[in-house]
Amino acid sequence: MPYHHLALEADVQDAQHWFWRLKDTRGNLLSHHEVKLDLSDWRARAFVDLYRYMRQHAAPDRQEEDEARLVQEVGEWAGERVLGPAGPAILAQGTPVTVQVVLSANQPAAESLQYLPLELAHVYGQPLALRDVSLVFEVRNGVPPLTPQPVGKTMRMLAVFSLPTGASALNLRQERYQLKQKIRSIARRKGLAIHLRVLQYGVTRKALEEILSEGEGWDLVHFSGHGLPAGLVLEKVGSSGGSVQALKKVDMLAQSSVASITPFRLETQHVHQLVVPCVRDSGILLRSDCL
Repeated sequence: MPYHHLALEADVQDAQHWFWRLKDTRGNLLSHHEVKLDLSDWRARAFVDLYRYMRQHAAPDRQEEDEARLVQEVGEWAGERVLGPAGPAILAQGTPVTVQVVLSANQPAAESLQYLPLELAHVYGQPLALRDVSLVFEVRNGVPPLTPQPVGKTMRMLAVFSLPTGASALNLRQERYQLKQKIRSIARRKGLAIHLRVLQYGVTRKALEEILSEGEGWDLVHFSGHGLPAGLVLEKVGSSGGSVQALKKVDMLAQSSVASITPFRLETQHVHQLVVPCVRDSGILLRSDCL
């Protein structure tokens, strides 16, 4: 079965207004659509912050039914208003298909599109997620991508566990233990040299910046804790209980010379292999509030 590839380029004016251009691999224009989100419409407000909207509007005694209804109605609306003719044009090229959603780093509001549930948008009565359509987001900054360097004789792995005072409880102690056991098991069975360093107390911005910039950097960075769509929640130096610091992933990774896969891939001077963010939702999905 042939696998198709398309590009959905976004020209973003602001978080409520942008223009889609759907292109094939040769750059031919297949469809276009202007998006204008009217936040006076409850479906538009739900679409930009679906998780919170469902928590607020799904009755506890019929949560599953209400959530299913909301997802259905928002998906139908998104198919018409957000994807428009680009939706049918995607399916017309055949499935399965990977659609690369291309955003520009030079358009600050473009980042917010990464957190929209586009896969729930309906085309011909079904969401894209059920039609063999995969969405891959790429933020382009005009710099040619660098080729990742091969791992040396010893793989360097950094595991970061952040739980600021006052944040909701996470079972990070058990996660740390399991991760250490797993890495040791892999190294022993495969005969690999793996250097694992764990940062688990005092995970402030300064501490994380310093350790990320050590030596040649890290081949694998694992972060576990609370997170926001556009940030990691870290401890704040000299604060009382309950204070946290929202750190922009993009800013931190750029400064630390770490590159990772979508949605946290960056082109930096020192290219490393992978960043694995294992985060729990700690807030709403609106970028303006996250930052």
